[in-house]
Amino acid sequence: MFIITGQTATGKTAAALKLAHLHNGELISADSRQVYRGLDIITGKDKNEVDVPLHGVDLIDPTQRYSSHEFVEYSTKTIQNIQERGKTPIVVGGTYLYIKHLLYGFDVHVAPNEPLRKKLENKSVDELQVLLADLGQKAKNIKPKIKDLNDSDIMNPRRLVRRIELLTHYIDNPNDGKTLQTHEPLVRCNKTTITGYRYENNDLLKKAIEARVVKRLEQGAVEEVEDLLSHGFKSDDPGMLTIGSAQIIKLLKGEYSKDQMQREWTTQEVQYAKRQYTFMKTDPAILWQVV
Repeated sequence: MFIITGQTATGKTAAALKLAHLHNGELISADSRQVYRGLDIITGKDKNEVDVPLHGVDLIDPTQRYSSHEFVEYSTKTIQNIQERGKTPIVVGGTYLYIKHLLYGFDVHVAPNEPLRKKLENKSVDELQVLLADLGQKAKNIKPKIKDLNDSDIMNPRRLVRRIELLTHYIDNPNDGKTLQTHEPLVRCNKTTITGYRYENNDLLKKAIEARVVKRLEQGAVEEVEDLLSHGFKSDDPGMLTIGSAQIIKLLKGEYSKDQMQREWTTQEVQYAKRQYTFMKTDPAILWQVV
């Protein structure tokens, strides 16, 4: 089994295809945005360029949420099926949280609480922080402790919601300490080759992302988002919050000029790519390739 991960716009899919041709392989997408139907250009699915079976794309509508738990469940079954047919599974994508949980298991094994998430989805970061602080006081005697959020997490609404979800679970289930322990990984890392792709420096990263944003606009990214909105999807649907889609929606609402939209899309992609590498480089098992 092979894992191909790394920063956005580094040619991960092309590298995975080469492996698939060499090892009779099939691809499994580890991209949290490519699960959404209708977001093809925005998320760079490149389905027409993939000449081997590709799993894990087009699974849900933009109105739905998709967690790493669901990814692990789906991918584990898919990996088993591919291997039973005598082929090689190749997981490819830049959502390292998915890959981490697939390889090493979950540090905290609490299933998503969809009613709570629905209740919190319209709250601001400030409101989520206040709620989290209140819950933290109530849960301060929980053992073992849940790892603290870092500075970037405390400004990330999805991470805040997840933390609120965890604390709510343990306040309601004070004797459920066992689920805090790391459970048995579903895929063992020592049977897997993990390759990561990154840019040599941030200037090269930015140039590559600028070019990719231009290409996706030329391919019809604006029209793709318009079509989704015309079918009733809303700007605050989980899938529509994808980088690129969110900026195009502001263009269509008249909040951004075309130049502003393009710059902001590029900026958000660059910042995301930097966060990807920061997260990934903590894994000593990744064999890095510089592009």
